[in-house]
Order: sequence, then structure tokens, then C-alpha cells
Amino acid sequence: MPTALQRRDGLALAVLIGGVAYCLVAPIPLFRLLGLVLALLVLLLPLSRRVMKLLLVLIVLTGLSLPWLLRYRPAVVAAPGHEMRWPTRPAPLAGMAKSIRSLEEKRLCTYRLLGWDAGNTLYYRETCRGDARLWAYHPEQETLRRVSALPTAISRESVPRRDLLDRVVVPSVYPPSAEADMRRLCVRESGLVSPDGRWIALVARRVYGPEDVIILGATTKGSGE
Repeated sequence: MPTALQRRDGLALAVLIGGVAYCLVAPIPLFRLLGLVLALLVLLLPLSRRVMKLLLVLIVLTGLSLPWLLRYRPAVVAAPGHEMRWPTRPAPLAGMAKSIRSLEEKRLCTYRLLGWDAGNTLYYRETCRGDARLWAYHPEQETLRRVSALPTAISRESVPRRDLLDRVVVPSVYPPSAEADMRRLCVRESGLVSPDGRWIALVARRVYGPEDVIILGATTKGSGE
């Protein structure tokens, strides 16, 4: 009995194209495997039109789930009892691209904290493929703007790395017992405290992936001691 593709069934062709596309471009290995299975089913088995419709629906639904599956989160988030600001939060499509970079263990942009001004605005440098930009972020107003230079007076009071580790957690670590070790890998440098002591900025990075600037609400005034 000929397969649906041999009968030149349009549904079979659509499923085959979807399966091949998943094999070639899907950023998640499970999706690539699914694409391979679907393509082989169409090529080798005499499937009914009803089954073809179900397979096509499966392709569409899994495709629609990609934005949710690939939503980007920073390497660490604020621990319970702390508030967090995320100056480098990407837009949805950029977040998907950043998630893919994380799966590929690539880091396209790096960040360096430069200090705080007297008005509690954080300044940091973003370097992407050799292109450096200066950014200013105010955590209370949650406003981000590009700047051309640092202010004349800037505070660089640091917070020791060890004092940052209790303020953050790494989400979705398995087994949970490995979370503390992963946290130490994601937070590798000291942070900078704002002049009023309310905010602490740090750079969090995945082991072989993207990094982000994170700002935490400080629980104590000063350097976090």
C-alpha cells in the first residue's frame, strides 16, 4: 500500500516539511527528534488523512510552544525576601535568541559594572562582538538609557562576592542539592552597592552562556555586611 506522500497527499507533504524543518532548525534536541520521527512516519507508513491532520496539529502546537519553552531567565534571581531589578532583560524575541545562545553555550555580550552616581543610578558597560556601549539604569524608576560618558562623581563601593550568595538563587537546578555550587559558579565577582545602601548590582553569568546585570534590593545599609 503506498504511503500518503507517494499518493501526493498535501497533508503528508506539509507534515514532512514541518518534520524536516524541526530536524534542521529546532533549538531543542527533543524537537529535532520529534521532527525526525514525523518525517519517517510520512515516508515509511501508509497513514490516513485523519492521522496526518493530527500530526500537523502536533507540529503547529509544538511550534507555538517554543516562545514559552525558550523564555529567557537570568542565571540567578533574587532569593525570597529580596527584590530584584533586571536592566538587561531582553525583549521577547531577543530573549528567545538569548535562550538559544544559552543552549549553544555561547556568550555574545559581556557586562562590566562601572559605579553609581549620587542619585542612585547605576552605570555599566555592555560589550557585544567588540561594540561597547554605556548604559545608565535607575532601579526605583526602572528606566534605562544609553549614555556617552560617566558622571564626574561616581561611587564604586563594593560588596564581597560571599555576601551576594545568600541574596540570590539559581532557578530550576536538578538535583536541588547542587544549587549552592551552581550559585557560586554563576556569581563570580563582587557587586557594587548604591550610595544610599538600598541597591546592590552584580553580574550573573551562566557557566558557558549569556550574562546579565542584576540589581538586588539590599536588606541592610552599606556594603551588605
